[in-house]
Amino acid sequence: MSIVRSPVRSVVRSPVQGLFGGSASLLEQATSALGNVAPYHYLDFINNRALYASVDVGNVTGATGYSFTRASDGYYTNADGTLTLFGSGALRRGDRGVLIEGSRTNLLLRSQEFGNAAWTKTNVTVTTSGAAPDGTATAQLCTVNTTAVTLIAATGSNIVAVTGTNCVATVFVKRGSNVEATARFLLRDNTAALGKVEGTLTWATMAITGTGASIQRLGVTDWYRITLLDTAWTSGNLAALYLGATGGSNTAGHSWYIWGAQLEAASFPSSYIPTVAASATRAADVLTYTAGVTYPLQLWSEFERAVDTGSFENLLMLDDGSSVNRALLYVGSTDLASADARAAGVSQGPSAVSGAVAINTVTKLAARIETNDLRTARGGTLGTQDTSVTLPSSPTRMAISVDSPSFGYIRRIAVIQGAGTDAQLQSMTGN
Repeated sequence: MSIVRSPVRSVVRSPVQGLFGGSASLLEQATSALGNVAPYHYLDFINNRALYASVDVGNVTGATGYSFTRASDGYYTNADGTLTLFGSGALRRGDRGVLIEGSRTNLLLRSQEFGNAAWTKTNVTVTTSGAAPDGTATAQLCTVNTTAVTLIAATGSNIVAVTGTNCVATVFVKRGSNVEATARFLLRDNTAALGKVEGTLTWATMAITGTGASIQRLGVTDWYRITLLDTAWTSGNLAALYLGATGGSNTAGHSWYIWGAQLEAASFPSSYIPTVAASATRAADVLTYTAGVTYPLQLWSEFERAVDTGSFENLLMLDDGSSVNRALLYVGSTDLASADARAAGVSQGPSAVSGAVAINTVTKLAARIETNDLRTARGGTLGTQDTSVTLPSSPTRMAISVDSPSFGYIRRIAVIQGAGTDAQLQSMTGN
């Protein structure tokens, strides 16, 4: 069957201040961002601008059918590493785009109150001193008292039992003064004699070693987030978390900062969830719009993975309000940038681009969906092609975060009415 290619939409010129400054219209700016392909819908979450049905509608809440819910507060990590707290129902949007996560619970109590009696402290004094990653004066300074063994730990009643086979702990740390060469961070079953996950942190380089242990710097700040992951947890058992534990001789006056401890029943960490006297749950981010398009079409997303979920990470979906008829951009369980469709419940595709999508890297993914033709492109490279495609029924919803959320940042999205060409897919993702 021959494939009819629709022409690139003409660019309408209108003097509106926008993405690149000057007098270029938002449509012109969007067309430039897409490698000279004009979109029908374009949502720029970084700059809070929206083009809907080729019309500049102002900010991203002005596009038709805008709906967002999250029935809890939530933190956002900015590009410079600082954290911003957004209130319940507020879209977590900033200089990395919009953060979309599923629901998570912090099972660890008193997550910022290490001086509280809920935390066991041996040979260490904890005081509130200095700015935390969120800019509040809540950083906790841990200072070694003598040359004896030093320990700060959460055990027993300070932790809710983990249900499931995955357990991940995180904490924010920063060097203090007179630091020892190394410190240990441990996650273990509270009833076990030995640690299940142990990370040895070298303070001089802020590097951590140990199976299941990792560390990430928060932008340009001096704060780091340590992660301890156990994927073979004994379901229903209490965890014990040891922070900055050291053995042998220590130096009196040695100090380090900690903040924001977290324990989740999951295989990867999510954004920080503060707790006080009880565990706390952050609700899922759910963002949708009215679709307002018909097939054939092209989908485009510019995004940044924050974690590897080990599962599907949905970026942009068009559907009829169900999973029966849809088209979808996503990162698959093997980390490939992909697209697929479903027509009357029958899967079409997928199309994938070879090579894993990196974490903390801006990536562009596009797909063409038309009769007997489904194809993707990432970074200017074409993916596999499915030439036996039945189109779904016309979509009614454009969803950014329904089913398998990405737990990452969606910077910009676009829908281009009409099928387009391979060259356009490459242009949209390679510039």
